[in-house]
Amino acid sequence: MSTQDETTITTNSGFVRSTDIGTDVTAGVKETLSYKIVIKAKSQSQVMDHLSSYKEDFSAEQWKDIQSKSAGVGGSLGFFDGLFNLGINGHFDTSSSSEHNKSQFTDDKTGKIVTDVLKDTDDQNIELSGTLEVEGTNVVKPTHAQVYTQIMQVQMTTSDKKTVTFKAISDSPKAIAADDKGDTSGVKSGPSDTKIKILPNSPSLHLDTSKVIKLF
Repeated sequence: MSTQDETTITTNSGFVRSTDIGTDVTAGVKETLSYKIVIKAKSQSQVMDHLSSYKEDFSAEQWKDIQSKSAGVGGSLGFFDGLFNLGINGHFDTSSSSEHNKSQFTDDKTGKIVTDVLKDTDDQNIELSGTLEVEGTNVVKPTHAQVYTQIMQVQMTTSDKKTVTFKAISDSPKAIAADDKGDTSGVKSGPSDTKIKILPNSPSLHLDTSKVIKLF
C-alpha cells in the first residue's frame, strides 16, 4: 500500500464546558459544583468492544498488552492514545501526549484493524455528569468557576479519501474548574467523579457543540 492510501489521523485533546452554571470563589473558599453535559462521541468501552472482535488477529502477547494497559489509564485519554499508536507503529503505547499531527497508520493488518474499528464504531449520545470541589486562589477578586470535561477531537482521513471528525471520551472523563474563558489561574480543582450514561438516539435531544479548548 502506498503512503497516499494510508489512513491519516489528527487529534486534539482538550476540554468542553460542562455547565453554564458556576459559582464565584475567592482565595480559600471551597464550593461543590454539579455538572451535566451531553456529547455525541465514541466512548472507550464502546471502541474496546469493537477492538475485542479482532482479538484473534493479534498475538497473545500483543493482546495481553492491550488489555493490561487499557485497564490502567484511569480517567485519562490514554486508551485512545494507545489505540492510535497501535495503528501508527503497532504498539499500544498509552504514554502519548494525545497529539498526533497528521500521523499515518501503518499499511499492514494492524493499521487496517484500527481504521475499521473507528469507522465501524457509531457515535452515541453520551451524558457526562458528576460533582467537582473547587477552591478559589485569587486574593484580589472572585473567580467565576465553571466545570470543563476532558475529551479528544479526532479527524481521520481514510484511504478512500473520506474525512470524518468525531469526539472521543474515556470511561471516566477528567473534570476541571476554570473561568468562562478557560483560565484556571484563579481556581483549583479537587478530584472529579464523572459518570457516563449512554442515551437513546433522539432527533430532539440537545447535543453539546462547544469548541474543544486548551486549559492553561
